[in-house]
Amino acid sequence: MRATMMYVHDLQIRLSPQSASYRPLTSNLSSTNAKSRKKPAAVTRKCARCSRQRAKFGRFYLSCDRYNPYFQKRKRKDAGFTANFPALQLLHDPQTFGEKLYDLLQRYDTRFSLDHKILIIQLMARVTALHQLSILGFYTYVLKYLTHHQLRAPTILASLAESAHALTPPDVLIPAIRKLAHEFVHPGVGPEVIAAGLNAIREICRRQPWAMEDDLLGDLVAYRKSRDKGVMVAARGLLQLYREVNPAMLKRRERGKLASMGIKDNGPTPFGYVDKPAEDIEGLVVSLFLSVSWIGLGYAPP
Repeated sequence: MRATMMYVHDLQIRLSPQSASYRPLTSNLSSTNAKSRKKPAAVTRKCARCSRQRAKFGRFYLSCDRYNPYFQKRKRKDAGFTANFPALQLLHDPQTFGEKLYDLLQRYDTRFSLDHKILIIQLMARVTALHQLSILGFYTYVLKYLTHHQLRAPTILASLAESAHALTPPDVLIPAIRKLAHEFVHPGVGPEVIAAGLNAIREICRRQPWAMEDDLLGDLVAYRKSRDKGVMVAARGLLQLYREVNPAMLKRRERGKLASMGIKDNGPTPFGYVDKPAEDIEGLVVSLFLSVSWIGLGYAPP
C-alpha cells in the first residue's frame, strides 16, 4: 500500500507544470505552433498530386473527386443524365415481348411468388415506358396490388408510375388513380401512406395528365393544408403540376396568376392530338432502299 502511494505521488510530481520533466500531452496536429503541425507523407503527396491535376485539368478531372458521390451526381445533373438500357432498346419486337410477359403473369399468377411477379412487373413497366407500348390489360392486373397493406407496395407503385406514358389511354389509368386515392389517401391511414399515394398519383399524372378527374383533383389538392410536412409537400407538388400542364382542371382560386394567364394564351393539347403531324414512317426509307437494292441485284426482296 505504501509503495502504491509513493508511485502515485511521484507521478503527480512528474505531471505537474512546475516539474522540469513536464511535457504537454498534445499531438502535432493539435499543437498551437503552426510549424510543428506535420501531416503524414501520404496525405502530403496526395494533396500535391491533386493540386497539380487541378491546375492542369480543372476541378472535375481530379482522381480524388472522381469517386465522390456528390460530384458524380452533380456531373450527371449537368450533363442531362438519362438511363441507358441497350438490351431493352435493341428488342426486335417490343410489343410482342410485352404481351408475352403479360400472358406469363396471367397464366402463372398462382404459381409465381410475389418477388417473381414484381420482377416481371418491373421489366414490363420498363419496356412499356421505353417503347411506349399499349398493353392495356396490365393496368387492370395491377389493381389488386394497390392496397396500403400490400407487401412491397412502394415498388409496385413505382412500376405503375413508370409504365404510364403520353400514349397510354386515360381510360385505363383512371381506375388505377381512383384505387390509389381510395386506398392510400384518406384519414384512416398514416401520413406516410398518404404522402406515398399522392406522390404516386403525381408521377402517373406527370406522364399522362388526362388521367385525372376534376372532382378527385380538388379533393387531393385540399391536402396541401395538412399539418404533416410530407403530405403537404406531396399535395403542393400535385397542385404545381396541374398549374403547369392543365390549369383548367383546377378551381379559379387554386390556379394562380401565371396559370390563369396561360389558359387564355394556349390550352393543353387533348389526348390523341399532336402539334406537328407525322410526315414519314420511321424506317420506311431504309426498307424501300433495301428492296430496290435486292431488285437491282436480280433477287426477290425478302
